[in-house]
Amino acid sequence: MKYKILICDDQPEHLDILERHIMNYFSTIEIKYICKRALLGEEAVKKSKQYVFDIAFLDIEMPDIKGIEISKQLKIINESILIVFVTSYSNYRKEAFDQFAFNYIDKPIVPDKFYRVINKALKKVNEERFWNVNTKVYNTTIKGGMVSIKYYDILYFEKKVNNIYIITIDNIYKIRKSFKKLEQEINMDYFIRCHKGFIINKSRIEYNAGNNIILHGTKNIIPIGITYKDKVLTKISEMIRERA
Repeated sequence: MKYKILICDDQPEHLDILERHIMNYFSTIEIKYICKRALLGEEAVKKSKQYVFDIAFLDIEMPDIKGIEISKQLKIINESILIVFVTSYSNYRKEAFDQFAFNYIDKPIVPDKFYRVINKALKKVNEERFWNVNTKVYNTTIKGGMVSIKYYDILYFEKKVNNIYIITIDNIYKIRKSFKKLEQEINMDYFIRCHKGFIINKSRIEYNAGNNIILHGTKNIIPIGITYKDKVLTKISEMIRERA
């Protein structure tokens, strides 16, 4: 799991401070993240259309679009994003929380306060991801009509010639499409391609044994392709650290 964070402030030095605090926090938990910077509100909105951010740290007093308005636009693009306002203007506190802000940090930033806020935010992100994997569904057409399959019930997808077999806890569904098309239809934050013929559910990974993966819920052994091995093993290591 890689956390995606957006920071927005019209002062480059303030972005530097935020980025340093974020880097220091993640260095203590050894979990990967990406952090994107924006100097203007329009830039923040544009980046949020390119990346699905988990958390946005927003300054409120911006020269083009006020932070409150930015938060509204970010929420329209991604309703799950957590908004943390970072500002010197405490008089905006009530209005900020009226916009469903997750939290509020005063400038100058106090490191301990910042770490408490980001730690709480990441816990919230993890809760949302757990909720999503249990409620999110994949809608697709099979012979006989449309089916809705919960992400959590999906063990893996297996490609055979021109068909994909969706292996779930209770059923096997056959659909006719390419893996490329499938990857556009499902949210790959919850799945990982481990082989040219297999896409697996991340939440079902128990452990890897050599060049194979063992999934919870099936006795089938899933191979790891040589092309995908480094990426898959890195992902499994991240998941082990997160579960610890």
